[in-house]
Amino acid sequence: MSLAIAMFGGTSVPASAQTDDSYRLDRPADATAAIPIVVQLRPGHEPIGGRFGSFFLYPALDVTADHTDNVLGSDVRRRGDGGVSVRVGALLESRWSRHRLAIDGYSLLNRYPADPGQDSSGFGAHLAGRYDIARDTRAEVDVRIDRGPEDRLDVAANASVKPIAIATLASSLRVDKGLGDLTLTGRVQRVASRYADGADAAGASLPQAFRNSDRSIYTGVARYDLRSGVALIAVIAHDDLGYRRPTSLDRDSTGLRIEGGIGLAAGLLTGEVRIGYLRRDNASPALRSPQGLSFYAGAGWTPVPRLSVRLDANRDVEDATSPFAAGNLRSEARVTLDYQLFADVVLSPSLRVASIDPIGIEGTNTETDAEWRATYLIGRRYHLTARVRHVNRSAGQYPPLHATQGFMTVGLTL
Repeated sequence: MSLAIAMFGGTSVPASAQTDDSYRLDRPADATAAIPIVVQLRPGHEPIGGRFGSFFLYPALDVTADHTDNVLGSDVRRRGDGGVSVRVGALLESRWSRHRLAIDGYSLLNRYPADPGQDSSGFGAHLAGRYDIARDTRAEVDVRIDRGPEDRLDVAANASVKPIAIATLASSLRVDKGLGDLTLTGRVQRVASRYADGADAAGASLPQAFRNSDRSIYTGVARYDLRSGVALIAVIAHDDLGYRRPTSLDRDSTGLRIEGGIGLAAGLLTGEVRIGYLRRDNASPALRSPQGLSFYAGAGWTPVPRLSVRLDANRDVEDATSPFAAGNLRSEARVTLDYQLFADVVLSPSLRVASIDPIGIEGTNTETDAEWRATYLIGRRYHLTARVRHVNRSAGQYPPLHATQGFMTVGLTL
C-alpha cells in the first residue's frame, strides 16, 4: 500500500493532465520506473486503514491553503488572491491472493473569501480491477469519472472570469498474454470530456460546447524480455477523436502511432523509452495533417537509496482548445527528483518543458513549469506538504502567461 493515497494534492483538473493520464500510450502492467521515495513503504509511515473482510479502507482528508499572483491565469487581467480547499476521500482495496479490486472516491471544495466568484467544487470516483485468468494471462479494467475546475494556468484556459468545470469519463480494458519471454498486450480506451460554459468580465456567457469531445484509442504492444534485464518493445496505436459540437471546420481526426524501444528492469535503471512515427489525418482538407517523430519515456534511476530520478516524456495530439484548431501537437518532457533529506522529510523538485503547436492555426507556444515540493511525514496518519509552482509561457497562438502559486497542505490518512 502506498502513501500516495494520502496525497490527493491539487485543486483542479488540468487538460494536460487528462492528456498525460488518459491519452498516453500503454505503459507496462507493473510499475517499472523508479518509485519515488515519498510513496515507498517504510516502517512507521505506511497507512493503518481498517479491515472489512478481505478489504482495507483508507479514509483521507487534505486541507490546503494557497495563494497565487495570477488567479485568473491572465497577464492582461493579472491580480493575486488566496483561498482554501478541502478534499475528502477514501480508498477501498482488496487483499486477495489472486485478482485485485480497488475503489476510491473524493469530494473537493475550493473557497476564495476575497473573491467568491472563484469558488468551485468537484468530485470523482475510480474503479480498478484485475482478473488473473491464468498464470500468464490477465485482464484489467479501469473506469474513472472526474468533475472539477479547470487549471487556470493551463493553455486551454480562456478569458472566463469564473472557473470552467470539466467532466471526464475515462475507461479502459486491457488483456496481457505471456508466451515465455514474449508478452502481448491489447488495450481499448475511451475518453469523453464535457465542458461547462464560462463567463466574461461583463457577465456574458462564453460557450464551451465546441470543446466537448469523445476519443477512442486502440493499442497493441509486444514486449520481449532478454536475459540481461532488458526488453525489446514494439507499440502500435490507432485513435479516433471526434467533437460533438460542429464549428465552421470539421475538426474530427484519426491518428496512428508506431514506436519501438527498450524496457529496463535491472539494476539502477527501470522503465522504458520509445521512439517512432506519428500521423494525424484531419477530416477537413483545410487543416494540415501533421506527421513526424513521436516519442515516449517513463524511466527512473535510483543511484542511491535516498534519491530517485524520473523522466517522463511524450509527443502526441491533445484535444483542441480553439474552435479553429483540430487539436494541439504537444511535445513535453518532465524531470522529477525525490530526495530523502531525513527519515521523514522528502524534497521533490521537478521541471516540465513543453512545445504546444495548434493544428489549423499558426503560432507555437513554449512553456516551462517548475515546482518545488517538500513533504514531512508525521507518523502513520499525518503529512505536511509545502509546494511552490512557477509557470512561464511564451507568446504564440495562445496568450503568454507568467504565474507563481504557493500551497501548504495538512493531510490525514486513517
